[in-house]
Amino acid sequence: KTMINNYAKNNLLPPPDKKKYSKEHVLMLIFIYYMKSILSISDIQHIMNPLCEKYFGKKDGLSLEDIYSEVFSLEHEETKNLMKDLAKKFNTAMKTFPEQTGEEAEQLRTFSLVCMLCFDVYIKKSIIEKIIDEEVYGSASKENITQIVYAEIEENKTLTVKLKASRQKLEAIEM
Repeated sequence: KTMINNYAKNNLLPPPDKKKYSKEHVLMLIFIYYMKSILSISDIQHIMNPLCEKYFGKKDGLSLEDIYSEVFSLEHEETKNLMKDLAKKFNTAMKTFPEQTGEEAEQLRTFSLVCMLCFDVYIKKSIIEKIIDEEVYGSASKENITQIVYAEIEENKTLTVKLKASRQKLEAIEM
């Protein structure tokens, strides 16, 4: 309850009507819940405030409930895609460290899986932050988001090249 009150005080959530929260408040809280584990409160405000101002309490036309329904209707398909991706990453990780056996192999393969998942989350979080930071959110065209995604991919390719070069330098020093 304290956290919800803080959201209202910080303008992340509209204040309750006579100390009572509506269904729309609950919908806003669900969105906040999903976002707060990877985004800052400031980023969440940047995304949610325009939606709240335009759709919270709206009786005619598109409502917050309509937006919630549309966004979460994507969940089933996205869950199937996620399961396929997880299976692929798991299978890839199980093929790492073929020269190791037993408990050591299991530990290293688990570490490989965790690293792949962390990299995936890191890339997606970076893309989300860039979309928010560049205020593409307000005019989220396919072209703008595509540019951000490709820029992130290129940036990480550069990082990979730099890491390989650093590793080669370390190996040269060790010899």
